[in-house]
Amino acid sequence: MRHALIFVAALIPAVARAQDQSCSALKSEVTIGPLSGHRIDSVLVETASPRLGRLARIVGKMHVRTRPDVIRRELLFAPGDTVDTLQVAESLRRLRKLPFLEFARVEASECASQSGETLVLDVVTRDAWTARPDIKASRRSPRIGLTERSLFGSGRTASLELVSRNRKLGAGITAFDPFGFGTGVMTRAEYQRYSDGRILGLSLARRRASVSDRWTGEFDLYDQRDEPRSPLADNFERTGGEAIGGVRITPTGESHAIYLLAGLESEYSSLVAAPNADIVGPVRVDRRFTGPQIGLSILSARYDTLTWLLSGGAVVDVPRTFEGEMVLGVGSGAVTVSDFNGSAVTDSAANFMTHYDGWVGREWLPTRSSRVVTDLWASGYSRAGEWQSSRLRAALAAEHAAPNGLWRLTIAQEQLNDPDPDVRALEIYDRALAFVPSRIRLAESALSVSIERTRHIRSVGTSLELDGSLFGALSKRWDPSPSSTSAEDFTVGVAGVGLSLSPRRPGRGTVRLDYGFPVTGTSGIRRIPRFSLTIFPWLESSRHREKSGLF
Repeated sequence: MRHALIFVAALIPAVARAQDQSCSALKSEVTIGPLSGHRIDSVLVETASPRLGRLARIVGKMHVRTRPDVIRRELLFAPGDTVDTLQVAESLRRLRKLPFLEFARVEASECASQSGETLVLDVVTRDAWTARPDIKASRRSPRIGLTERSLFGSGRTASLELVSRNRKLGAGITAFDPFGFGTGVMTRAEYQRYSDGRILGLSLARRRASVSDRWTGEFDLYDQRDEPRSPLADNFERTGGEAIGGVRITPTGESHAIYLLAGLESEYSSLVAAPNADIVGPVRVDRRFTGPQIGLSILSARYDTLTWLLSGGAVVDVPRTFEGEMVLGVGSGAVTVSDFNGSAVTDSAANFMTHYDGWVGREWLPTRSSRVVTDLWASGYSRAGEWQSSRLRAALAAEHAAPNGLWRLTIAQEQLNDPDPDVRALEIYDRALAFVPSRIRLAESALSVSIERTRHIRSVGTSLELDGSLFGALSKRWDPSPSSTSAEDFTVGVAGVGLSLSPRRPGRGTVRLDYGFPVTGTSGIRRIPRFSLTIFPWLESSRHREKSGLF
């Protein structure tokens, strides 16, 4: 009997090894190309809690782990399907974009059996810590608050915020549900309240199911009011909405998807600047516009990936084709504008007007260790060949991997033409902005250039990296606001060092503390070193067309 037990004990490991040899395993954060065309027998989902330090373990018990069904609804494959590498890649790309996940990968296990091969796909994710302070840099309304990115593990986002708008402090709440409470419609609502104004916004959009979607649609409403009690303060009102949909006109399988867009928009704006406001356009604008829209939307259906851009080797997706969206509204409207000397020009309500709004951009990977991103934005109104409230902006960012860090070059330029009086600053992330006098920052034209060498110092938790940098930056302004006493142009060049908290995963912004010294510039500039604190959003967060409303 004892010999029989010894024989069985020796046989079990041998059988296990034989079973292991009959199975093959594959793990990837991108796709599973070797298994293309194989039948999927089952799909498993494993979610894990965030990794926290010892001091945060008690707080970590408050975290509700993401529910498996939240992960499953992002997957474009199911049991019974054959492996489509594009669908697997897009599923992982969708998971990487979720702000409440730290990482996502697929683990494939294919085993031989008497009935044939069995393929099991296991989608493994780990949560990020979802409740955290949130700082957003925005020309319209910079804010700081507390955001929960996956409320009770549901994937819904809720934010409580302190908001600054037109130098006034207010409070706000934002709610976002990517599936619209089970409807499949992305829903976003925002409310901000000030002592003398408010902002309301609602956005409903068809969730993009896959790269082969046949149609798309979006509906936006906004109401922004700032009615101060003092006649010496700004008085702004914007109310309007947009409904737009599109049908795909390119066949499935192309490297890009082109949608033909059509819709309707309506806007009413009444904007009056304070007497001492810094502006470069009219001091008052009253505008009404209603009309149909037509346009094109271009989305990439093919992506490359890189892992050197962020410390820790996180996967960053790079679209392989041009992307963009261009919309033209044509309809009737009325415009009344007043300049500094009080003269007004009024158009009748029957005037023919056009409203244009567009963005186009491209990302390249010249080598496997470099990336180049170019973008162009344009928006504004046109009547009888005259441009009003228009903005033209171009940007270029180039990055190259370096030992324990990277080189980065950024160039941006913006041109304004009779902008609305609520335009307070150019939307350019200017590294030398702290050295530009406040009354010169708003100008009809601006150029910003910076180059830096960053080096990773140490990780801060699981989601941030402390970086050090050496940088040089140039800022130039032409035709500043009439309230400025400077010449027609202003230039300053800065050199310095900096520390930054950079993300270890895509989608998050960078907070920078710089110490710089002016090395060149317009005569009379004060050569005094200073500190500056800036917040730079994730590059891709601005790669979309601008809209009149909140969203």
